[in-house]
Amino acid sequence: MLQMGGSAAIILNRLAWLGAAALSVFLILTIPIAHAFWSMPEPQSRFEFLVVLEHISLIGGLMVAASLGSRGTAP
Repeated sequence: MLQMGGSAAIILNRLAWLGAAALSVFLILTIPIAHAFWSMPEPQSRFEFLVVLEHISLIGGLMVAASLGSRGTAP
């Protein structure tokens, strides 16, 4: 539900900063809960680390969307 609502807020440019913030918090929380690469054996650890890097890059994109949405231009 959070993913749908946050995405809709960004796409419709209605409180885009809030949608981007909610999605960013969701992504940050999934790292230690679902992708604890530091406690996994090596082959799986490498894959989970790449997923964590993907989450971090998505957070960067959401920050750009939030800044563009607050200026009145949708990404």
